[in-house]
Amino acid sequence: MSASTKVMLSCGEPSGDLYAGALTKQIRCLDPTAETFGLGGDRFAAAGGRLLAEYGGLTVNGLAEVIPALPRHWVIYRRLVAAARAERPDVFVAIDYAGFNFR
Repeated sequence: MSASTKVMLSCGEPSGDLYAGALTKQIRCLDPTAETFGLGGDRFAAAGGRLLAEYGGLTVNGLAEVIPALPRHWVIYRRLVAAARAERPDVFVAIDYAGFNFR
């Protein structure tokens, strides 16, 4: 990886955060100057990822939980799209959370 490598990750649940943290650690081993950023949690951040938003509270089940969560999902989605446009990552890694990541 080159010094300017930017990797954007997006995960929306604890298992994805575990993978995002492990992947970020490995990226840092390969290239300490690489930048990782995106949607994640404590493990992603602890590994050196820059959180644009935390996934906490995004995982919902059933219509009664989905409707109140929609505004927050929309705000985070727009924040990530804006960051992708502004920062132009070399790679985007979608981890789990298909309903959000594959939009």
